[in-house]
Amino acid sequence: MKDIISIAAAILGSVGAAGAIILGLSNWLGKVWANRLFEKDKLIASKKMEATRRKRDVYSKLAVNMRVFLASHDITKDDRRIKFLNTYDEAFLWASDEVIEQVGRFLDLIEKDTSKPSSVPMSAKRETYAKCLIIMRKDVGYPKTSANYRIVSF
Repeated sequence: MKDIISIAAAILGSVGAAGAIILGLSNWLGKVWANRLFEKDKLIASKKMEATRRKRDVYSKLAVNMRVFLASHDITKDDRRIKFLNTYDEAFLWASDEVIEQVGRFLDLIEKDTSKPSSVPMSAKRETYAKCLIIMRKDVGYPKTSANYRIVSF
């Protein structure tokens, strides 16, 4: 009987030691996987924050440079054209498709009005410009915005 008990104790001891080793290894492996997932999530969040920061910078410049089409600015001046074109190119790289499409609608109106002066009412240009700004606002962190952009000129 003592032999049976000692054999059983040896078996349980072996299984217990193996279980402890397996438990230790799985604990270590779990920590390694958790750290990798955490680093991956951190990298994704960092990239999203960087993209949002860039969008905010580009959208600010784009809004200012688009506004010249709404007032009696001299948009034929080279510096105004170059600033707008540079900002538009930068926006194409960083802006969402929805923003690019709305800016395209605005540019279509400006192009139509340029080729045939006074063919597009100022109210249509202002409304499209305001829609551009609202979409930009939604894209950079205010998706549920209910703000109404009012165009002010003096």
